[in-house]
Amino acid sequence: MSLPSRKAQDVINIYWIYTIKNGLNVIQLETAVGSAIKNFSGALGINVPRSRFLPVKKTSDLLVVMSNLFTLVDGCLIQNTERSISSLPLVKLGDEHFQKVSILMI
Repeated sequence: MSLPSRKAQDVINIYWIYTIKNGLNVIQLETAVGSAIKNFSGALGINVPRSRFLPVKKTSDLLVVMSNLFTLVDGCLIQNTERSISSLPLVKLGDEHFQKVSILMI
């Protein structure tokens, strides 16, 4: 499997080529927002500080966000001020368990 052809102005930061369980080959591209935003007419960009960004890529990340480590204030997720430690814990659910949100939420 190879990457699809692209224009010179498209910036691909990361790409992964892998096969999922049912044998389907997948190409995952992570592109710069400047390359993606041109595909949406009337789109605007906003500058979001890193302090407001919390990646949720795995169910273990979702579990941290759903825990009492955070509170929801006026629609914003805020780190719970009652915590004595400001850093977030490292949560590992394991590769064989809880890979899907539907299983985590049971």
